[in-house]
Amino acid sequence: MGDRMGLLAAAAATVVAVAGCSGPLSGTPATGGGSVESSAPALPPRPQVVDLAGVDPCSLLTEQQQLELGTDLPPTLVDADRYGNPRCDFRKLERPAYGYRMGPVTQEDVSVYLTGARQSTGEVVSAAGFPAVAHRLPGDERACFASVSTKQGQYLTVLYSEGSGTEDPPAVVCEKARVAAAMATQTLLARR
Repeated sequence: MGDRMGLLAAAAATVVAVAGCSGPLSGTPATGGGSVESSAPALPPRPQVVDLAGVDPCSLLTEQQQLELGTDLPPTLVDADRYGNPRCDFRKLERPAYGYRMGPVTQEDVSVYLTGARQSTGEVVSAAGFPAVAHRLPGDERACFASVSTKQGQYLTVLYSEGSGTEDPPAVVCEKARVAAAMATQTLLARR
């Protein structure tokens, strides 16, 4: 399970790093001084702005929320993402095993997952009333990200990953990521 979370995180970082250097641009070229129209779906407006700077990712789920998600290990701070943002694992070791990895991203907007700039397939969803994107790496049906737009240029990301003994359909995997992302967003709002 830990190896799978680490492997997924490394693969995601590699995809993000490579995708940042290449990839097709979507939209129509602007003429004059106009703007570029994008063919990517637009995110609905946020109900409010939540700044993620300084957020402790291991405090994103209350003890009650952890019980509801069925995690049975204490939250564990793990290696930072490629930007240096902290991340935390909430895991269930007893079979069927699974885990959630979550943390703030304060260096880019969640819309990157809708523009073709990343090697992931994404769709607009909602988490606790905030616009979000559910996305996964190509070919990986046992893991899914739900990234919640909390502020322009920032998002809260949650990765749900199945371990041994778990074989949910891909739609259920993404729904589990979205539910955990909604819980984390509710925690952020309650602490404001």
